[in-house]
Amino acid sequence: MPSPSKPKTDLARLLSGVPSGLAAFLALLLLAHTGLMSALGRKSADLLRVDLAGPMDPALAFVYLDKASLDRAQAEFGVSWPWPRETYGMAADFLRRAGARAVVFDFLFTSPSGQGPQDDLTFARDLRAQGECFSGLYAGKEREAGNLAAFAAMPPLYQLPLSLGNLSPEKALDVDYPPAPLWGAFRGLGDVSFLSDPGDGLGRRARLLVDIGGRTYPSLALSAAWNLLGRPPLCLEGGRLWMGARSVPVDGGGTMDLLFVRPPSRAWPLFDLVSSDAALKEGRKPALDPSLFKGKVVLIGSSAPGLSDLRPTPMNPRKAPGLLVQATALDNLLQGRALRVVSLRGWFWPLLFVLCLGVAALAFRSPGEAVLVVPLLVLASALWVALACWLYASRAVLLPLAPPLLGLWLSFLLSALEHYLLESRRRRSIQTAFGQFLSPEVLRHLVADRRPLATGGEKQELTIFFSDLQGFTTFSEKLDPHDLVDLLNYYLTEMAEVVVGQCKGYVDKYEGDAIMAFWNAPVPVDNHALWACRAAWRCQRRLAEIQGELARRGLEAGEEGMVMRVGLNTGQAVVGLMGSARKLNYTLIGDAVNLASRLEGANKAYGSRVLLSEATRLAAGGGISTRELDLIRVKGKNEPTRIHELTGLPGEAGGLLSPEAAVLWEESLGRYRRRDFASALEGFRACLALRPQDRPSQAYARRCEEYLKDPPPPGWDGVYVMKTK
Repeated sequence: MPSPSKPKTDLARLLSGVPSGLAAFLALLLLAHTGLMSALGRKSADLLRVDLAGPMDPALAFVYLDKASLDRAQAEFGVSWPWPRETYGMAADFLRRAGARAVVFDFLFTSPSGQGPQDDLTFARDLRAQGECFSGLYAGKEREAGNLAAFAAMPPLYQLPLSLGNLSPEKALDVDYPPAPLWGAFRGLGDVSFLSDPGDGLGRRARLLVDIGGRTYPSLALSAAWNLLGRPPLCLEGGRLWMGARSVPVDGGGTMDLLFVRPPSRAWPLFDLVSSDAALKEGRKPALDPSLFKGKVVLIGSSAPGLSDLRPTPMNPRKAPGLLVQATALDNLLQGRALRVVSLRGWFWPLLFVLCLGVAALAFRSPGEAVLVVPLLVLASALWVALACWLYASRAVLLPLAPPLLGLWLSFLLSALEHYLLESRRRRSIQTAFGQFLSPEVLRHLVADRRPLATGGEKQELTIFFSDLQGFTTFSEKLDPHDLVDLLNYYLTEMAEVVVGQCKGYVDKYEGDAIMAFWNAPVPVDNHALWACRAAWRCQRRLAEIQGELARRGLEAGEEGMVMRVGLNTGQAVVGLMGSARKLNYTLIGDAVNLASRLEGANKAYGSRVLLSEATRLAAGGGISTRELDLIRVKGKNEPTRIHELTGLPGEAGGLLSPEAAVLWEESLGRYRRRDFASALEGFRACLALRPQDRPSQAYARRCEEYLKDPPPPGWDGVYVMKTK
C-alpha cells in the first residue's frame, strides 16, 4: 500500500485536534449554563473599570454626613441623630453664600420632620433661597397600598420633554417622596434606587427613568443633569438617550452602564458646612473657606456606617457611600460619555466554536508547532486585552475579556492534555534521559519533594560563592594541554572536596579555573552564610597546602604561589532547573549572583583574598572574623555596597590580623572617611609596620597620598567606584 501523501498527513494531523476543540466548546457551554461565564465576564470587566477609571468632573464637590459629623454635632451642639432638617438648610444656605452652582442631596426627606412643621418650613425656605437644590425619591418594587395614588395627586414639578420611542421604563409598585412643605422647594426630584447585579450584588448600572403611576420620572442624577444643562429636549434614538447635543447609551428600559471615574481625593464633613453657616451668621470666621465651593455642583450624602447608605461597586466591593453611584451617573450625563457594553450574544457562540477548533487543531500537532502555539496564543491574548483597554479608555466601549480568552486557553490546555496522555511514554523516557546529566543529589531532592522535572525556579535566600585564580591564564600558557587538564582536575577536585564534602555547598559549574557554588539549595542549609565563609577560608588554607603539588605538576607561580580570589554574597536569587528541553542545569540567576561575581573581581583593587558583602557578614554573625574594607559601587549597580575582608575563623589557625592591627585599621578607616587623609595615611603606614604584606593597607595608603595631592570634591561620600568587573 502506498504511503499517504504529505498534505493528507497534515490534514489528518489538524483534524486530530477536533475532539479537544469540541470538548473545550462544550465546557464553555457548561460554564455559560451554570452562570460561571457571566461571573468571570463581570470580574474581568471590572479590572478595566477600576484600572482605567479616569478623574471625575472637577466641577463636582463632595460633602459627607460622616461619623465625625454625627459625633461633633452631639458634642458641640447637643444635636443627636436624626438631625433637624434646619441643619441641612444651614448647609444649603452656606453653599448659597459660597456661590455654589447647585446642591444635590442624596437623602430621602420622605416623612415630616420629627421636630415639627416649622422645621420643614425653615428647610424649604433655605432650599428656595439656594435655588438649584435636588433631592431623592424612592421608586420601589414592593407594593404598598395608597402611595401611588397619593403621589399622583401631588402637583408635578415639571413635565419631562421626553420622546420615549420604543423605550419602556420599569414600572414602580411603590414610591416614597417628600411631604408637601418640601415638594415644591426642590428644583428637581429623582429616583435614588440602587441597581445591583444578581450575580455578585455589585452596582454597575444606573436606572435613568422609571414609570411611577403611568408617568415617567428621572433618576436623581438625570434630574440634576437635565436642569444644569438648561432643560433641553430629551429623546431616545439609536439606543441613546439624548439631552440636547449630549447623549449616553441606554438599554430598552432606560438603564445606563456606568463609566466609573475616580472622585476627587478631598471631601468635606457636612458638620463643617453647618458650623460655617452658623459662624457667618454670627460674624465669626467660618471653618471652611466659601471660595472652595464657588461654581461647584455640591453633592451631599451619607458615609457613616450606621446610616444604611453604603453600596458595593467595582470601585469598592466592600461598600462605598451611595453618593458615589449618583455622582458617577451625574458625571457621565454631564460629560455625555457613559459606558457602551458590547453584546456578543448574536455572533459570540459561532465565533467561539470556530476559535476552539482552530486553536486545538494547531496545538501540539507536531514538535515544531508546539513551539509556535504558545507565543501565538500569548500574542492573540495580549492583542485582545490591548484592544479592550484602548476601546475602554478612548471610546468608553467595553469588550468582553473573559469568554474569548477562556476559549483560547481552554482549547489549548485540553489539546495539551490530550497530547500528554498520548505521549506519556515518551515523556517518561525524556525524564529518564535528564537523569544522566543531573547530579544524584539534585535528583534525590526533587523526587523527595515530588517536584515536576521541568524548567523554572523559585526565589529564595542563598549564599553565592565565586572564585578565580589570579593570573592562571598566563601560567597555563606554559603547560602542555594534557598537563593543564591534569592540573586543573587536581585543583578543582581539592576545592570541591572543601566546598561540597566539608562545607555542605553545591558546586554549580566550573569555568576553567573558576568555581561557582552556592548554599541553601537544592537542600536547605542552616547558617548557610557561615558555611560559605568556612568554605572560602578553608579553600585558601587548602590551596596553601597544595602549592608544592601544583609546582610539581608544572605550575610556575612564583614565590607567592597561586593566589585564589573569592567573592561571597547572601541574598535572594531564583534557583532551579533552567535551560532547554535538550539540556537542563540546576543553577541560579539574580542580582545577588552578579554581586558575588563582582566582589570576586573587586579583590584585585585591594590585594585581598576573600571579600564578603554586608549581607553575608551579618548573616554569618560571630562565627567569622572580618574587617570592614570599603564602600564601593560595583559596575552595573548604583547603590553602594559595604564590603568586608574575611580575616579568620575563630578556633582555626591562620588569622590575618592581630587585635592591635584590627583596632588600628578601624581607626584609620574612620579618619579616611572623615577626609583626614594625613592622619589616615599615618595609621595605614602603622598597619603596614605591624603587617608589612597587608595589601589593603598599601592600597589605602596610596589613595591617601593621591587625595592629599588632589582632594576629592565637596560632597564626597567616601564611595569607591569600581571601574572593572
